[in-house]
Amino acid sequence: MRRAWPESWLLALMLMLLPSCAEQSGTPTPAARPEPDAVLALDGVPIRAEEVDQVASWFAQLEPRNSLSQLRRLALTNVIFPRIAAMQADPVRREEARRLALTYHAALVQGSGLDGPLAGPLLETRTGRMLDLGMEIWNAGLEQRQGQWTGVLETAGAFHIVRPVKLGEGDIPALIEVTVEVYDFPYLDPEQARNQIATQLDRSKLESFDPAWLELVPTAWRHRLRGTER
Repeated sequence: MRRAWPESWLLALMLMLLPSCAEQSGTPTPAARPEPDAVLALDGVPIRAEEVDQVASWFAQLEPRNSLSQLRRLALTNVIFPRIAAMQADPVRREEARRLALTYHAALVQGSGLDGPLAGPLLETRTGRMLDLGMEIWNAGLEQRQGQWTGVLETAGAFHIVRPVKLGEGDIPALIEVTVEVYDFPYLDPEQARNQIATQLDRSKLESFDPAWLELVPTAWRHRLRGTER
């Protein structure tokens, strides 16, 4: 005669199986928010809706007919995810570059010289449209008051300090040429940055705190950003 399991054992077994059943359902359990206004996080770095929408507004100048969802999707996959991946690729060099950029910025704002120990990045003058200069630098040239230095900006692999010199004309914002002066503080080798960022993305983990925002992330990206859970 087969011995029946006590009800307490059956209950314990059912409770043990619950997590695996949830995983198989394909509906991830929202993680605890690292910050109240975070909607996503990549490798633990919070991503806020306001941050995404700021970048989305830049894409709207290129693609004004795109929906808000598509603009947010472009912002995440083309700017925010790569920038966070770059931050994780070489944290030590990033911190060194950040500190140097802050030191330069303080000297520029105070009007002191950049000689001696501050000698490093050279001032460059660049002219171009959005896709020529990069979204962050072009937008700074458009929005910052002419002749004034911006704060320290970060792109994927580098910090920058920008001062608008000349604002051109254009029928639409994306066609406007701006001339800016720029100090660059790279923390990834420009020739290797693309590969380093791609490698980091392949091992990065995306967390969601809002199902609606997770739906904005393309399926291929959700599959890619699973960290070690592959």
